Amino acid sequence: MVGGVIVGVVARAIVYTSGGGPYLSGTMSLIGFHKLLIATAILFCAFFAVWQGIIFTRTGAALNVALAASFALAAAGLAYYLANLQRFLKRDS
Repeated sequence: MVGGVIVGVVARAIVYTSGGGPYLSGTMSLIGFHKLLIATAILFCAFFAVWQGIIFTRTGAALNVALAASFALAAAGLAYYLANLQRFLKRDS
């Protein structure tokens, strides 16, 4: 369930730009490439958090639960950043 929500947020954030997509004239824009990198980081952090959570249930080691929580928090922070990227990039003219 959580993975589906994360993928949905990532997909919407990548597709949405003022031009309707991450591509401009057949080439990827710098912002589109940045979104792709952030989305990859979100998926990595979410996967690693789940993996460490599974390992924690098998071993009970505190390090695994700390890693799972840290990477889940990182994934959430990156997802927030990606969803609000246009606001973060606004510059005063």
